[in-house]
Amino acid sequence: MPTVISSGQTIVLKSGKLLSGAIVKGGALIVSSGGKSSATQIQTGSETISKGGEALGTLISGGAQIVLNGGTASGTVVTKHGQEVLSSGGKSIGASVKAGGKEVVDAGGIASGTIVGNGGFIVDSASGMVEGAKIQNGGTIQLAGGAFSGTVAAGGFETVTSASNHMTYADLTIKNGVTLTVANGGKTSGTTISAGGVEIVTKGGTESAVTVANGGEIVYAGGKVSGLTAHNGATIGLASGTVFTSQTIAAGVTLAVSGGATASATTLGVGATEDIEFGGTLAGTTVMGAKSTLDDTSTGGQVSLAVSGFAAGNTIDLVNFEAGVIMSSFKASTGGGILTIMGTQRTATIHLFGQYVAAGFHANDQGNSIIITYAKPAAEVGPDLAAGGHH
Repeated sequence: MPTVISSGQTIVLKSGKLLSGAIVKGGALIVSSGGKSSATQIQTGSETISKGGEALGTLISGGAQIVLNGGTASGTVVTKHGQEVLSSGGKSIGASVKAGGKEVVDAGGIASGTIVGNGGFIVDSASGMVEGAKIQNGGTIQLAGGAFSGTVAAGGFETVTSASNHMTYADLTIKNGVTLTVANGGKTSGTTISAGGVEIVTKGGTESAVTVANGGEIVYAGGKVSGLTAHNGATIGLASGTVFTSQTIAAGVTLAVSGGATASATTLGVGATEDIEFGGTLAGTTVMGAKSTLDDTSTGGQVSLAVSGFAAGNTIDLVNFEAGVIMSSFKASTGGGILTIMGTQRTATIHLFGQYVAAGFHANDQGNSIIITYAKPAAEVGPDLAAGGHH
């Protein structure tokens, strides 16, 4: 029969003592110098590994394993509501952190070769050390001032938070399928977001000198981003509550304005795209560079846009424009005019700044999308578009 350590009970393993297969149910197991535990199950309560003590193959489904200075835990499995806590000088080797489990590396603690699976969580506190870790799909590592080496697989998560040592994590590379979140008080610098990688900078987070490669994405979610370099094919996302004012979107880059976010007075570079999603707001005048695209992908309500620089090679795409066009018209005025596209359920009003004639506009009905282009006609004059007369 296994030894059961119930609430109120304490067993101390001294030098030369080995306890195998114990079940901790609310009590305390203390492994002191020279003592050893094997295959312990912690359901509630605790196992404490002191200097010179050793724990092998502990299974933690609730409660905690606490590894103190000079103690060692090997092959620990942490699951459900369990925790492994590594105090200063405590070491864990080859732990496996599964769904609901957590490994906490305090200042001076060392975790070597930890595997964090789907739903598992590891916290690397200030001056802690996580080495050779593998963060698998669905696993999370929280960097809070400790050193980290290892890999984060596709579907894994990294979070940088406030660190008591004010550490800035430099030159991180976010690979395909990995999400980095820089949260309140967290600081990163020189991050590279590769194709398929995502970085989210939330309120209180700071990122500087970040590079977003083709296929990568950075999301502004209330934090501070400076020194952004976004390459052709990259995406800049604006989360709800973000206001993005008087920014230039580089050539080939997409700006995605989510519901609750606002982009004001944006300038689109050559081949850039601005995508206004449902609930997103486009304020001020958007300046369109050559071959740039303005997408409105909202699914309800009226569309109102103000645009400068719209010319041959540019596209305004009214996505989810239900039931197509029943009327389109252009009314010229000094310095521009108003293009109106009417459907059975929605109307788009586009204020254009520049020189236009009605005959140059083309509204291509794609069934669930209206693509508007402009080609300056050979003749500089032409009648306004009339009901049913879209091109």
